[in-house]
Amino acid sequence: DVLNGGAGRDRFVFAAHLSGDFAVIGDFKSGETLELDGDIFTGLGPGKLALAAFEVNTTGLATEAGIRIVYNSQTGALLYDGDGSGSEAAVQFATLSPAMLLSNGNILVF
Repeated sequence: DVLNGGAGRDRFVFAAHLSGDFAVIGDFKSGETLELDGDIFTGLGPGKLALAAFEVNTTGLATEAGIRIVYNSQTGALLYDGDGSGSEAAVQFATLSPAMLLSNGNILVF
């Protein structure tokens, strides 16, 4: 799926089960939000994503057990990792522009 929000601050909601398919968000900007369903993205408390659960790197792999959301700044891949640095593979759920300034503050859990 290709998603474009248009003008203004947009909200992109992820409430479907993770199946390996992912959304391509063509125009995500700072100040916009990615909203994740906590029943699907488990292990995340409600509200703004905790800083300790978020990582930006160029591998797409969580480097600590508490990391759940990883943004690969080289490829733009956004991944959910249910067990952080454990043996469970991360699942890509979106692609954003590479090298953007994404932070935990852009991600909300409901």
